[in-house]
Amino acid sequence: MSEELRGRMGTTCACHKHREMVPIEIHHIWPLGMDGSDTKENKVSLCANAHGAIHGYLDLLLKHEGRVPWFKARVYGRVVRAYAMLGYINSRPK
Repeated sequence: MSEELRGRMGTTCACHKHREMVPIEIHHIWPLGMDGSDTKENKVSLCANAHGAIHGYLDLLLKHEGRVPWFKARVYGRVVRAYAMLGYINSRPK
């Protein structure tokens, strides 16, 4: 089983700082399900909380056509919103 599927522990998360080891997951910035590529440039290491938050905010971006009301957006961190926006922008038809 590959390291990505087995899961790994670490303190490196692109969104949050961790002092102790936490589960680290690989996130595709431009999701594979939205025709994103499985390349190194399209991957980022995240803790499980950040990974879930990015997908949650991406869902809101899709629901609100890229214009999430601030009262909903403000509960997500700046970096979480930025990664979700990158996925959203890349998934839009050119």
